[in-house]
Amino acid sequence: MLNIKDQQVNRELVTIDKVFADGSSTVTFCRRNDSIFKKALEVLPNDPKQILILGCGPFEPWTTAGQQRVIAGNASIVGVDRSPEITELNQSLKDKGEINTADIYRIIGNPVFGQEKRPKTSSQLLQEAGITGIDIDDTKIQVAEQNRKKVEIAPPNRCC
Repeated sequence: MLNIKDQQVNRELVTIDKVFADGSSTVTFCRRNDSIFKKALEVLPNDPKQILILGCGPFEPWTTAGQQRVIAGNASIVGVDRSPEITELNQSLKDKGEINTADIYRIIGNPVFGQEKRPKTSSQLLQEAGITGIDIDDTKIQVAEQNRKKVEIAPPNRCC
């Protein structure tokens, strides 16, 4: 986790995922990194103008946009992933507000990795964390317009 202010672009870097750095694939699931984002947002002295998520995967831009501090502030979120497939899925989700979860799982693998002992659904976990504007069930992921308006999806060659 990084928390660096880059004066040249006036951007706060909240996190850089190992996946972005080494290009390897990792199994992920909704809410995997949300507690880290919440903690990072809590320790920032001011509301960031922009949150850059490198290695964002298919969930973090949308769940970050649903964090209370982001909702209350003016931050925009830039989600960048090395995977062209993830970038395309995220852009489709931004444009349409809904995609099939099967399209995500085809790329990232088993979505219950690390959750085997949790009897709760992704929607229940999001609700418990106070993350709003995103809903996931067995067939689709839906992202509310208020979350989508705060997010820009950028390919790696355009972000930095």
